[in-house]
This record gives sequence, C-alpha cells and structure tokens, in this order.
Amino acid sequence: PQLSRDPKLAQLVLIILFVNSLLQFFLPYWWLLAIVCFIGCWLWANSGKHAFISSFIGVGLSYLAMMLTLDLPSGFIVSSKMAAVFSMPHGALFYVVSILIGALVGGLSGLSGFLGKNFARSTKSAA
Repeated sequence: PQLSRDPKLAQLVLIILFVNSLLQFFLPYWWLLAIVCFIGCWLWANSGKHAFISSFIGVGLSYLAMMLTLDLPSGFIVSSKMAAVFSMPHGALFYVVSILIGALVGGLSGLSGFLGKNFARSTKSAA
C-alpha cells in the first residue's frame, strides 16, 4: 500500500514518527523505538505488511530528522567523524547505514506487535 492511498498507514507512520522523535529527543535510549512500534502496531495495524511498512518508514524518518537536527549545526562534522570510526568513506554512508538499521529494527518490532496481537487472539478463541 502507498501512503497516499491508505490513510490508516499514513496515520500510523505519523504516530510512530511523532512519538519516536519525541522520545529520542528527551530520552537517550535507542530501544524505545521498538516498544513504540510494537505497541502502535498491536493497536492499529491492519496487516503484517501494514505494520512493517509503517514502522519502517516512521522510524527511518524519525532517525533522519534526529540525525540532521544533531549534525546540521556542526556542519556535518559528527557524521564524518563517526564514519571514520567505522571505516566508512563518507558521512552520508553513515547516515544510510544508521537509518537502515533503525528502520529495520522498527519494522520488525511493528511486525512483531501485529503478529503478537494475532497470536493472542488465536489462543484466546481456541481456549
């Protein structure tokens, strides 16, 4: 589903983006994004694909916004130095790898939330 064609997907992306950005700004714990995606997709996702895509995009955009917020004032010195620490040729590659890792964690956490909800429903109805 595309964002423009599925308003529920866009709503979930915006919820995850807003909550993750807010938590990242005030709390230094990266793993909170997994909890937000899990709970958000438990409550609002319609399918596994919906859960993964919305969490992936929401966390990816959240990471991009936070990285730019922290790196822009220094003239991208932080990303260049972090890229050097990880033996990457350019700071932009550090952005891509960091955002991809965060987005994958978010996507898999959202998918886990949706599948957990389905599992809870199936065991409840079987009992």
